[in-house]
Amino acid sequence: MTVCVVCYGGCASNMLVDNLEKNGFKCRSDIWTKLLCHSPEIIHTNIPIIYVYRDPVKAYLSMKRRGTGFWDSNQRKLSNNNDVKLTDENLLRLMIRQFKMWVDFKKKHPNVKLLIVKYEELFDPKFKTIIESFMNKKNMQHFPIEYNKPHITTEYVKTDISENDLMLFKKYKTGIAYINNFR
Repeated sequence: MTVCVVCYGGCASNMLVDNLEKNGFKCRSDIWTKLLCHSPEIIHTNIPIIYVYRDPVKAYLSMKRRGTGFWDSNQRKLSNNNDVKLTDENLLRLMIRQFKMWVDFKKKHPNVKLLIVKYEELFDPKFKTIIESFMNKKNMQHFPIEYNKPHITTEYVKTDISENDLMLFKKYKTGIAYINNFR
């Protein structure tokens, strides 16, 4: 790997990886697929790391919508535990925990080659300059990422979620707000 992309899931990280690989970077490997893509812990490495995050409610709903293979797999990766108890609450709690761990690490180690990117930034024309500077490569293609309207929209969040999910979002409103207001 020449760059490692990490997120908690539902954040367009695979689209970012696709576009980085189209520019000659090696992102995918067995260890990345099995663990590092949703690493719950800080990765100590000499390669650049890009951490992508998104409104955790939308990311959570994206994983739930996609069901088995995402909802369960991400909990196992985010906990680094194949025997983790799989629940909706566990997924959301692990997402918030991972985010806090990565941003706290960046604050404590500002010289580490770690770029923290909000989902929406991936589609902004300014992102081309950001990624070129971070990767130290000029004239990168396929950036910004082409925007495709997500399945999980603000309207969906307001109208199509369960009462249990609403209670869960209320319980974790402080962590959700921390992520959504981060910058």
